[in-house]
Amino acid sequence: MTSQPAGTDLFNDAMRQSVARQLSIVDLFRCAAELAAVGQKQMAIDLYKTWIAYNADNQLLYAVYFNYGVALADQRDHAGAINAFREGIRLKPDFYQSYINLGRVLEDTGQAGPAVAQWLELCNKLLAVNGDAVAHKITALQQIGRVLESTGTDGAAEDALKQCLDLNMHQPEAMQHWISLRQRQCKWPVLEEWERVGRKDLVKGMSSLSLANHADDPMFQLALAYRYAKRAIGMPKPVAREQGARQREPHRLRIGYVSSDLRQHAVGFA
Repeated sequence: MTSQPAGTDLFNDAMRQSVARQLSIVDLFRCAAELAAVGQKQMAIDLYKTWIAYNADNQLLYAVYFNYGVALADQRDHAGAINAFREGIRLKPDFYQSYINLGRVLEDTGQAGPAVAQWLELCNKLLAVNGDAVAHKITALQQIGRVLESTGTDGAAEDALKQCLDLNMHQPEAMQHWISLRQRQCKWPVLEEWERVGRKDLVKGMSSLSLANHADDPMFQLALAYRYAKRAIGMPKPVAREQGARQREPHRLRIGYVSSDLRQHAVGFA
């Protein structure tokens, strides 16, 4: 007798309740999360699809479409995810997270232009000044700047990141990329302050590589690198040695390189 896959009983019960319109959205999200947690992500997707088919008149259907799109994107069903996010936006145009995720899936399918268009549409909709609106606009502008920079549209990327820093200047990554973009375009002075961001803030926000191109003062470079390491990395945690582990020969060093820049990047070439 073969055992059933993990989550089968939960899935079957949730499917019956979905067809009978007896599964609440809270329980739907809970069941889908539990199925994904036991490795049954396709079951979670099928559950969402069935629930939507039998509960299309629910007022919170847009939220279900959003979670459905996230689940599809996680399984690399990009076409399905795009359709789900678009349907969620159609049902509730002011559910802003859908624009963020739709743009990301469009980018993943090579549609950088439509992705940026989605994020720009979101920025244009966010006229209110409150915490959620500002947070969503910052995220959209970060994505716009990142994608435009990756496609070589440096001027537009610089403008997007400047708007992003206007909303919140305490974004080290956005600051670093804004400065790097100005260097790449040979815009002088590189550290051009404006009313929201001063020169001191720009200096503190430079990356070590950008500073190496900007100034040759070794103490200045050391101070900025030390500040970055202390703030962003910190001291590594001690590694516990396994009980009974055999100590390696003292004269033999084993070195491993771990980096996100071991491809088309100066660090990797070096």
